[in-house]
Amino acid sequence: MKLVVDVMPCEDTINSILHFQTDDNSLYWRETLFLVYPSLDKSKGLYAVWDERKEYLSERLRLLYLQVENDLTVKADIFNQYWLERRHEVTEVFSKVFQIDCADILDDMMAQISLNPICPRDIHRHFFTVFYRYGKEQFLMTAIHEMVHFVWFHIWHKHFKDSVSYYDAPHIEWLLSEMVTDFMERALQYCRENEDVIRKQVL
Repeated sequence: MKLVVDVMPCEDTINSILHFQTDDNSLYWRETLFLVYPSLDKSKGLYAVWDERKEYLSERLRLLYLQVENDLTVKADIFNQYWLERRHEVTEVFSKVFQIDCADILDDMMAQISLNPICPRDIHRHFFTVFYRYGKEQFLMTAIHEMVHFVWFHIWHKHFKDSVSYYDAPHIEWLLSEMVTDFMERALQYCRENEDVIRKQVL
């Protein structure tokens, strides 16, 4: 399992954010941006007509990107180093949980650090984004979440040999993979909170 973390270019970052700001997205998704960046004017960026919203947000996001561009590069270095430190451990756990040798799969994973607080993934390219304000542990949890999807569909496809076009929302295959990630995240959280008790029971 190999993962490389890079910085998402400015225009790609803007397009990624604008993708969730179009009229066909609910306010639930659109308002997230304004909760994270309260300096954005809602009257211009949330409630205006689309062309005006797009122009306003593009301009403001471009300025914001330039302000934090150096920080993004630093975060990429930190996250890459942290992944290398935890890679063997994560691979071992995945191999045990999924009962396959995960060391020999997913050698092309890519993560990009983005200003987008919503972190989309691309199952087919083994690609996901990470919010730039995350710390090392939040980055790792995001990576593990996405890797569960990747490994799940790796096994699923080998078994069913179906079309990968069904591996995104709103298809049932995607929903099942979300259920798996939710279960694993809850189990991991329980283990972290009760590590001492669990060790006493198993050792």
